Amino acid sequence: MLVKINDKFIHVADEVMLTNDGKPLLPGLEGRHVLQRQLDSWNYMKGYCKPEITIICGHGPVMEGGKLEKDLQNRIEYAKAIMEANGAISYEDATKNCHCDFVGKPWHDHFAR
Repeated sequence: MLVKINDKFIHVADEVMLTNDGKPLLPGLEGRHVLQRQLDSWNYMKGYCKPEITIICGHGPVMEGGKLEKDLQNRIEYAKAIMEANGAISYEDATKNCHCDFVGKPWHDHFAR
């Protein structure tokens, strides 16, 4: 769920989670069965990736919309790699098209089953 505030702020809740110092947390995908729904949500959020919009995450610091676009693309690449894998996929293979190092690597084995 996204909450739009005065056309200047978007609260994205847990759709995008960061550490307190702004590092991207590994997306909590809860297994392959929710991947398409998550991808649809992140693709929808791309419409709010504008410098004049401030993004309020459920966890972590606020960010400007342009930075959100890069973050979303990394999450999308990660989820797509899991969806396209035939069976288990390593963290390294799942993130080879990402331009970040997600915090929470140990969770990957649970998400990528």
